[in-house]
Amino acid sequence: MVVVKYFHEEPAALEILAEDEALDARGPGAPNSLEAFRSSPKYYRGYLTASDLERAVTGATAVGDPGVWSVPLRSILEHESVWTNDGLGAKPGLLSDVLSGAPVGTVVVVGTSTGASVPGLPGEIRVHNRVIRAILDAGDVLLRAEPAHDGVDWALYSVKPLADRITAAFQAASSSDAVMRYVIPQRMARGEHKFYFERYDLELFAAYRV
Repeated sequence: MVVVKYFHEEPAALEILAEDEALDARGPGAPNSLEAFRSSPKYYRGYLTASDLERAVTGATAVGDPGVWSVPLRSILEHESVWTNDGLGAKPGLLSDVLSGAPVGTVVVVGTSTGASVPGLPGEIRVHNRVIRAILDAGDVLLRAEPAHDGVDWALYSVKPLADRITAAFQAASSSDAVMRYVIPQRMARGEHKFYFERYDLELFAAYRV
């Protein structure tokens, strides 16, 4: 049994990449933090992971057939030619290759903008907020390979919500009793027993199975 999970931010929590200065605005005539928080641009974040229960591995790229999640993901991103940076500089690549074989920390920019300047984004993601905002504001989608227990997971950042499109792509994917796909609000999965619910209670998020 393979369990594919996409966790997404709720609309009220999408200001993760809002201007840092705006959230700390002070002084006469400056907007207060709450006003700035509400008026800041919204950015959407998601996290795609998977577990292979029979093989006892956790990580999107570690499951026996990564196509159970990569094919639907590629269908919504719509661009096979992408730009990547694995910490050794920007270079062109194919999304199908990168999704299944990228090392941790690899950055992928999917879209139409010039990709030769795709940056490396090591360490804490919030350190790179300004760079990420510029990429998203250009209309591109940014992915970063995140460490999993086994293999790699993918964090996604976008200026538009992706959860509904991923839900539709999961629903359109070939169905099998051996694959279960879920789209879950991230706020519902706080803590190990919820994030890795398939290890403890496979029915916990039955309402979010697609």
